[in-house]
Amino acid sequence: MSAPQKHTIIIVGCGIAGPTLALTILHHPLLRTLYTPVLLDRLPAASAYFAGAAVVLAGNALHPLNQLGLHSAVWAASEEALSTTIWRSTATGPGRRLNCLNNPSWSSDMNSGLRTIERGTLMKLLVDAVIALGGEVLWGAKVTAISQTPTGVDVILDDGRHREAALVVGADGAWSCVRRHIIGADADWKPEFMGASALYGISRRPAGTDEEVLGRGHAVLLHVGGVSTWALPGGRQFWCVSVPEAALPVAGDNRVVEDSEYGHVTTGGYSLESTEALLRQFDAHWYPRVGACGAMFRDSEKIVRAPLWQRVFEAAETTNEAAEANLVVLGDAGRIMLPTSGQGACMAIEDATVLANALLNNPPTFSTAESKPSFAAAFREYSALRIPRSKSIAKQAYWTGIAFMAQRWWWRWLRDFFVAWVPMEMDPKGKIERGEKIRDLGEWLHGVRYEVRVRAEGEPVGCE
Repeated sequence: MSAPQKHTIIIVGCGIAGPTLALTILHHPLLRTLYTPVLLDRLPAASAYFAGAAVVLAGNALHPLNQLGLHSAVWAASEEALSTTIWRSTATGPGRRLNCLNNPSWSSDMNSGLRTIERGTLMKLLVDAVIALGGEVLWGAKVTAISQTPTGVDVILDDGRHREAALVVGADGAWSCVRRHIIGADADWKPEFMGASALYGISRRPAGTDEEVLGRGHAVLLHVGGVSTWALPGGRQFWCVSVPEAALPVAGDNRVVEDSEYGHVTTGGYSLESTEALLRQFDAHWYPRVGACGAMFRDSEKIVRAPLWQRVFEAAETTNEAAEANLVVLGDAGRIMLPTSGQGACMAIEDATVLANALLNNPPTFSTAESKPSFAAAFREYSALRIPRSKSIAKQAYWTGIAFMAQRWWWRWLRDFFVAWVPMEMDPKGKIERGEKIRDLGEWLHGVRYEVRVRAEGEPVGCE
């Protein structure tokens, strides 16, 4: 009996979703005999790893990473959130404590709550694991065109090289070239600007910080918008400022300035002057432990400004299932959400796991006339599982974002009242350890567990 035909999968994008998919394929004993993943990224490795700031991982992302053998590496490179204290503050006055979440989103099966890790660190862990298993990674490989061939898909790079594959996966972010090819450059393929922007940064360990505050984060609600921090290893802080933003960014004007007033700043399509002005606007705002936000901003290793987008793309916009059925997108390329979802990186990892499971349980089919594989069945399963969940989370992110931004007095009142007076679970970890039941309002978000395995005959579709 001859061995099954092995298909090449080109994965465009080495962020989080792409390397997770490649590693899932190479790590699985059956998938690695069926598929050969090839990772492409338009940036050089050093630039790709430095882009962005940090991500927060919940149990729904930690579980697949553990299944890939990354538990020790991820735990060593991340910091668990032991608590998040929520404050209300005026422009310069000391904050008023509203509430506190201890061990937020604790997962007993992970023996951990939320974990914060630098985005580039997580990317490198994934890519290094792909390379260790023999995977191919091409840096500085920008895709300029995609075309169909009699046997698959031809991917053309900006240096003129051609790479052919049976399947192309776009894990290339909000401005995905793969999604643009599926929908059409003249059609509505772009995400929707949400009238807001965010500033992200990674600050060094504050002077005088002791061990008792490691792992402790804060969220300060302002008159409009707010500032939040998540602990990183070594006492460093991942911080975020969210503000209303009327102006759209200028396409292609994402400048990196190393010697700005605030050090290393990526402008995200806005001018350096407006970015520095926005930071100065919050300089004097009170913040726990550091006294004022300006101290945290000016002691940052890097600052990234990012316009906020949101859109969940439909099945016909994320796969070409109705045609050749050999193009699909995942992660932010298929659904980009406001940061109030808290699930951007988590959903990227989920997507990769679900797509791998769909490919395992739905082998490609071939027409009698051609030797060109079709992944239509896998695409249908993937879309059926991902799009409804994505829409639910995006809706939650939208309304949470409206309330958090609080641009109207009634939203401000509702936000502050809810945070101050609605009972929040005080230490779910302790209750679980004592055998007590907890009511976790976020269970539908972070309680999902996806795995890659062959389904038994008659078993319902899904891999939870």
